[in-house]
Amino acid sequence: MILNRAACVAIQAHADGADFLVEAPIRGRRLSCVTVDAAAFPAAHAFLNAALIEQNRDAQPSAQGAVELAEIGLLVAADDMSREVEYHIADCHPDYDGPLLVQGGNGPDGPVDLEQLEIPPVWRDRAIAFAIDADCGLWAPRRLHADADHSRQLNDHDDGVAWARNPSLDDAHTVARFQSEGFVELQRLLPAADVAELGRYYEALASEGYLPCLEDSGSHRYVAHSHPVAQFWHQQLTHRVGRLAGKTVKPSYCFVSVYAAGGELRWHTDRPPCEYTVAILLGCAPLAPGQPSPWALQLEDRHGVVHAIHQRVGEGLAFRGRQLRHSRDVLPPGLRSTSLMLHYVDEDYCGEMV
Repeated sequence: MILNRAACVAIQAHADGADFLVEAPIRGRRLSCVTVDAAAFPAAHAFLNAALIEQNRDAQPSAQGAVELAEIGLLVAADDMSREVEYHIADCHPDYDGPLLVQGGNGPDGPVDLEQLEIPPVWRDRAIAFAIDADCGLWAPRRLHADADHSRQLNDHDDGVAWARNPSLDDAHTVARFQSEGFVELQRLLPAADVAELGRYYEALASEGYLPCLEDSGSHRYVAHSHPVAQFWHQQLTHRVGRLAGKTVKPSYCFVSVYAAGGELRWHTDRPPCEYTVAILLGCAPLAPGQPSPWALQLEDRHGVVHAIHQRVGEGLAFRGRQLRHSRDVLPPGLRSTSLMLHYVDEDYCGEMV
């Protein structure tokens, strides 16, 4: 057994000493989240207290301490050590000639301010730029070629830095259907290269043990709640959802679900921060390219009719989750499915946002 280098330990001080909050990814299992106190884990607590509070560098766990440290994920077998998962940035197309935001670069009036994009921390120290995807009109992270022209950088006062809005998306018929029926299927939500990478990325996080697993109501899904990479896309679709709703909206929270075989989503309506939802299928395995998922997202419309929606990877469903009941049947053996749920509320909403 070896020390789990990917684990995080937070110290929670109190009048009688300290407890330890441990988050430990374990490859092939769920994220272990445990509070180590003297009552539940006396030997592990004694070791952590000696090593972290008393700062005894020679502290060694007892035999029972080693058992307890393995139980909470601080000691793992070498084969169970979680590997680092990196989001693979696609190359910027060599013929791209649109607006370009470069981290650390300068625009006509000084340094480019990327704060409005809420760049995920894992991207901030990397040599990437942000280019407009012509198909869906969103900023997308891209790697620049060595001979790339950086002269097209913009600052935050230029019109091109405002969220791009592709006028060919969601015509009047689509908007009218959403407002009358409360749901509509959508295309071209996220760049195709990033849809594929988002599916791979979150499935890898689940496989490497970085995501907790929820078993509520039989869901059996690995989840990422408001993960920074998902939030990057969440914020950018706000205008599009507002156009569908016919009013100004704001993002509340987003949620990635990686379902394993046997998981299900029982019939329900959503909580207050989910007034409008966009569900995007990020991946389904095994599934041939371009084929619809065999695992339907079921939705009961305002007339009591149930629709079984078989999405293709990258397709989305916008729906009024608080008004329309929705569900998924039990995921059959041998299948794995990953979806991104983006939730929005009206601009004047003042309730909980998580």
